[in-house]
Amino acid sequence: MPPHPLEVPVAKPGDVLIQFEHVQKRFGPKVIYSDLSLDIRRGEVMTIMGPSGVGKSVTIKHILGLLRPDSGEVWVGGKNMSLIHGRELAEHRKIFGMHRDAKSVGRVQTHFVALDET
Repeated sequence: MPPHPLEVPVAKPGDVLIQFEHVQKRFGPKVIYSDLSLDIRRGEVMTIMGPSGVGKSVTIKHILGLLRPDSGEVWVGGKNMSLIHGRELAEHRKIFGMHRDAKSVGRVQTHFVALDET
């Protein structure tokens, strides 16, 4: 069976799996990120919190390849998300799950998980 298209060769606990390098993103005049750099390592659990409109969902959309940064790079599993398209991008999205929970009064929680196929 061939390896998963996003499998990092010999990935070990602590290896960087998701990386934002000097990412800038804006929607019209609204700046979401001016210089976001972030490493998420294998085995890490990360929470992104903040009020509406500060970029939590935008972060997830960059990881999924639904958005591209205005500048900078987003890397997932060793691949630059700005350079993958079509079938490769569709395969990439299959390893993630996302669920929005509006049951909490006054807030919406988004749960996002990278599925480990190893």
